[in-house]
Amino acid sequence: MTESTKAFSAGSLSRHEAARFALTTALSEGLALGFFDVSLSLSHRPAGALRHLGGALAPVAASGGAFFFVILITLLPFALLPARTAGQRKGALLVSLATGMGTFLGLAVFYNLTRLELSAIQARILVLVVCLSLAIGARQYDRARAVWTDPRVPPEILAAFLSLPLLLGSGFLFVWSWAYRRAAAPAD
Repeated sequence: MTESTKAFSAGSLSRHEAARFALTTALSEGLALGFFDVSLSLSHRPAGALRHLGGALAPVAASGGAFFFVILITLLPFALLPARTAGQRKGALLVSLATGMGTFLGLAVFYNLTRLELSAIQARILVLVVCLSLAIGARQYDRARAVWTDPRVPPEILAAFLSLPLLLGSGFLFVWSWAYRRAAAPAD
């Protein structure tokens, strides 16, 4: 094996490994963004249907499923690129896209930019959110290229994506308990 072949194959993901990473990332980010979306809804106005924790499962599943499909549709074409086209940049490109998409979707939900009609202020905020998402994605691309030396997904990158639902799920439980503790407290 020549030196140039070793350099080419050192950090390149196979299609199977890349598709599995895209699916895992989409599931993880989708669930995390679903928790985030429902947490924001609860913090603004607690719904009576969500008074019991079991009632919150359907909104989290619907929101998380929608985010999952949006992220998967974005990541999968890049995961299925042939090795000759993407080379060893495929893994870093997937991390960059996933991070940028997660940032964009999270901020879009936070700033209520999910409607088709945006006011002038919301349009400006949307431009800032897109620029910030691109900047964060580009930064993650550089960081992932520095870490990615194997043809497998580095464990620290996988751990970062897999920890998102745990962190945002814990935040959701905190917001849920805070919203309904306040609503169930007797009036003074």
